[in-house]
Amino acid sequence: MWLRGDLERKQAEKKARKNKKDEEEVEITIRAKEKEEDGMAEKEEDGMAEKSGRFCIAKTMRRRILDEAHDTPEGGHFGADPTYVRMKDQYFWKQMWRDTLCHVAGCDLCHRTNHQSRKHMGLLPPLPVAKGRWQRIGIDFITDLPVSGSGHNCIVMFVDHMTKRAHWRACRKTIDALAFARIFIDDIVCLHGVPEEVVTDHDVRFTADYWTEVAEILQTKLLMSMAFHPETDGLSENSNKTVVCYLRGCATHDQANWDDYLPLGEYA
Repeated sequence: MWLRGDLERKQAEKKARKNKKDEEEVEITIRAKEKEEDGMAEKEEDGMAEKSGRFCIAKTMRRRILDEAHDTPEGGHFGADPTYVRMKDQYFWKQMWRDTLCHVAGCDLCHRTNHQSRKHMGLLPPLPVAKGRWQRIGIDFITDLPVSGSGHNCIVMFVDHMTKRAHWRACRKTIDALAFARIFIDDIVCLHGVPEEVVTDHDVRFTADYWTEVAEILQTKLLMSMAFHPETDGLSENSNKTVVCYLRGCATHDQANWDDYLPLGEYA
């Protein structure tokens, strides 16, 4: 226990040092921008004065210019750098970069819609190593595929967390928990036995009462990953990418017989 506590303490200290370093980098960037702006004189009046071909903006108009440069469809809700570059050729005021940074950081729509390219905050504990073959498996669905001659438009994927061996079975997107349980028993339990743990997402087929009852009867523990955290079951995502790449190269141009290649894809 003391080893675990010491490890957690070291991880917390490392995270604190990283956050402090990020704050220092932001502060250095702000100071550099302000130093660049301080080299130019600002002339503030009730109207707009011109300085080096740019308009010196009064305080009462700055918020409106920031809104137009960032919040409008023409602005696109991009980051602080594109917004600042778009304004600096036409307008000028002291601490223009700091005001732009604060405006973008406080935009609610950006927080809800924009993709964050930075690394995830904190440490994501991985799943423990599987105890044996097919003792812990991952299950996922690949949907919205072209409809094959057999009427299939979906693939259900089973992957072993120890050997990374995968089984791919064609099905329909409208498959219910009853039909899925039949595929699971016929293709997994029949070949490899009953797994101890099953890692899935929160698909309606996995949260259905029937599938939950089947897992309870088989004494299989359901491990459902949280939303927006594919790292929890990254092995399933990699297996999905593998079968999609395989079918792109092997399926015919009309894409009507892709389900015939799934057994060969497992062998390959």
